[in-house]
Amino acid sequence: MAAQTKSAEGDVTSNHGNYDLWVIKMDAQFSIVWQKTYGGSRDDGAGSILQTPDGGYIIAASTNSDDGDLKGVFKGDSTQSDIWILKIDDKGTIVWQKTYGGSKNDFPVSMLDASEGNYVLLALTQSDDGDESEFHSGPGRDAWVFPINTAGVIGVQET
Repeated sequence: MAAQTKSAEGDVTSNHGNYDLWVIKMDAQFSIVWQKTYGGSRDDGAGSILQTPDGGYIIAASTNSDDGDLKGVFKGDSTQSDIWILKIDDKGTIVWQKTYGGSKNDFPVSMLDASEGNYVLLALTQSDDGDESEFHSGPGRDAWVFPINTAGVIGVQET
């Protein structure tokens, strides 16, 4: 499961800064097999998690960190959030990660397995630049639906 934590005690063994993405793998008796935190010095949090065909996991999260695990992948500035997608293996090691969005707030809502390693993300956005250029003006947020393939590239992978 994926959650958000600000702790570094009890079952949470590390913290990267403020809020972190916390991923916990449990066995059938609900005992923790492993747990890891991911993130940087600012706020990072979970959206949804799916198991991938190779036994790993793909996680839709949000972030406004530009250091720690996110060094070199964050797109916006520290006052705005990006969508952060991580692919981890069955031990919790990051295989790849990407951020999506633009210069304003972008948040994941849910993620669906679309088949053959393709995923569809439903997000909320205020951006009208970067990966999202269709924002309708106004004070609210737009829904943003987009597919990603097994490598995290926006688009559908043909099989």
